[in-house]
Amino acid sequence: MRLALAEMRRAKLRFALLTGAVALLVFLIIFQQTLAATLLGFFTGGLETQSAEVLVYNEDARRNVEGSVHWSGRHGEWRTSARAVAWYNKVDQLIVFQCDDAFNCAPRNVARATLAGVTLAGDAAWRGTSMRASVDLQQPEDDATGRLLPRRARQHGSLAVGQALGSAQLVVELIASSYRYDDAENTRRLGGYAIINVAVEWPVGHGVTLLARADNAFDKDYALAYGFATGGARAFVGVRWQP
Repeated sequence: MRLALAEMRRAKLRFALLTGAVALLVFLIIFQQTLAATLLGFFTGGLETQSAEVLVYNEDARRNVEGSVHWSGRHGEWRTSARAVAWYNKVDQLIVFQCDDAFNCAPRNVARATLAGVTLAGDAAWRGTSMRASVDLQQPEDDATGRLLPRRARQHGSLAVGQALGSAQLVVELIASSYRYDDAENTRRLGGYAIINVAVEWPVGHGVTLLARADNAFDKDYALAYGFATGGARAFVGVRWQP
């Protein structure tokens, strides 16, 4: 004991660093355990506190978990909100749609699949300007092969900005997606894309609103299914009447 105390006095800095490292390690272990317990309670607490049999004992309920959080606030003329939704689903006998090289299309069975991910979204508004954004980060996989499920991207997002122009409202929207595969074997790749949509609404009175919209305004060449075109740029005009 005396030898140990003497060594501690002789190398105070080394002992202090060692003590700090051990304390940090203990803190991280406690933090990890607390975080894991909190997340587990966050996702499953709603099921555990219910008395309904379908929520507590049903096998599908235990294999399909979803949780969400939401925040909103206001500061002066700024209004903001944010939300996050996380999910984890195990699906048996999932039906997907697939076409071969000759465009013979038919449903196909996936014995077991996992659909897991998170959606992050937010809104903000200031005077006549509004913004809305959303992004999906997901892992849709075939459990048997580990490959992506057909026509499902890992990332997908949108951003829309609206601006009041007198009585009219202009909205510009960006939609983007990462690559996907058209087939279960992940051999026919569908490239990622980003497109711009533009819309205008103009109330002219007596419940009448003039509408105009351009989808894929810059004529982006992309496909949602192998061999099938999306139609390129499209424009629409219309009138809405609400008495």
